[in-house]
Amino acid sequence: MKVRSFMRHAQEFTPVEVELSLSPGLPQISFLGMPDPFIRESVTRIKSALRAQGFDFPKAQQVLVQLRPSHLKKTSRGLDLAVAAALIWETEQAKRPDNFSDLTIYGELSLKGEVFVPDDIDDSEECLSERDVVVTGKDLKSFNGNLWKLKDLRALAQEPEFERSYRELAKSVRPASPYRDFTEKQAELISVLAAGGHSCLLVGTPGSGKSATAESVSAFLPAPTPDEWKSIRKVASMFHKTPTWRPNVVVHHSITSLAMVGGTSQMRPGEITRAHGGTLIMDELLEFRPNVQDSIREPFESGKIEIARQGKFVEMPAQFQLLATSNLCRCGNYLPKDTSNCRCDGYRLRQYQERFSGPMIDRFSIVSLFFPEEATKGKKVSSDEILKWVTIAGEQRAARGQVLRNGELTLAELSQFLNTNDSCIDAFTKDIRSHRSRIQVMQVARTFADLDNSEKTKREHFARAAQMTIQSREKLLKSLAG
Repeated sequence: MKVRSFMRHAQEFTPVEVELSLSPGLPQISFLGMPDPFIRESVTRIKSALRAQGFDFPKAQQVLVQLRPSHLKKTSRGLDLAVAAALIWETEQAKRPDNFSDLTIYGELSLKGEVFVPDDIDDSEECLSERDVVVTGKDLKSFNGNLWKLKDLRALAQEPEFERSYRELAKSVRPASPYRDFTEKQAELISVLAAGGHSCLLVGTPGSGKSATAESVSAFLPAPTPDEWKSIRKVASMFHKTPTWRPNVVVHHSITSLAMVGGTSQMRPGEITRAHGGTLIMDELLEFRPNVQDSIREPFESGKIEIARQGKFVEMPAQFQLLATSNLCRCGNYLPKDTSNCRCDGYRLRQYQERFSGPMIDRFSIVSLFFPEEATKGKKVSSDEILKWVTIAGEQRAARGQVLRNGELTLAELSQFLNTNDSCIDAFTKDIRSHRSRIQVMQVARTFADLDNSEKTKREHFARAAQMTIQSREKLLKSLAG
């Protein structure tokens, strides 16, 4: 008896052939084909489920289960149902369906024989053909494929009812903002970050709102496209999570580079992969180890991480929006114009501020300074107003058929939106020596244009972008030098 199911080898999700055979011996189930401990412990679940559902376990017969390809180390969350179904059909305790050859069986069993949907079943869509039917639990909500949903093992003895359901992007409730009102500075920054997908470094004193601002961005991000949602759910399944929105990952400064980028002999994904499709927040950036900061440079720019361990090579997605916060000194009370409250001596202050290297700051498209006098400055702006701005920007982006957010566009793509009749645009970019900084200014300017619902990027958009990028960066470096 042969049935089909799914397995994981490293992070790859692939079909596996489950071959079941009965031979004289002790009444037990033995797995062959390099199963991991998770598969081997399913023996107890399968035997308990069969008995609870009224099926007989073969007497004086050993159940041998061969998993092919046999040379690969494998794990699987849904082999319980595949083995139990093969055993029921092999012992003729239920009739095999007419389209048996088209079935792919993938489900978890409870000790009482109930069938549940493994949380990584969405990954199986890439392995299916149009004819394939996935046999799994009743609690599957959305899936792009043919299904036979089982409440329990007894359903295998009933006439199958096949159905086809289509995946739809979940109309999830947008996560609530940490608080309802923001200052004008916070509102402008959040709308730019959410609409454009830019990276940002927020620097200031404790209590000025920089961490709260960074953590609020996720709630205003545009809804993911169907392809993005599929990718987000696939990554979430690696961490045994079920997402309801784009991920918002806050990492602690004590994290290791291995935990950040992923690895180990099992090729496990890291935090940058968990943040794929959402935001990665590094609170107190300068407290992170230098090797951790360096480890995210390449994936931050390429949108993926390539890991090689013990002769194995795996590529994992890592398309995240980086938001970082930092104080100007270790005690947090240093201000460029007032150092009286700072408890750090001159040596410790210089040692801390030297970590603000030029190349590190240049990696961030936007630098925003948060000081006490700006914490409550200006009128309050509601979350609904910010969401309205971001929605307008998204509609402008969709109207021109742009899929990527502005923070991911190249110089050539950005140039086509310039207002050619405006001779003053070059005034904001011609003196910028860094190619990266020039692109950053143009990306942020395009986002300001979207927020203004403007088809072309105009000089006022460049002026606002230059203030948020180049001028803020220079102000930070000047405050450190002074």
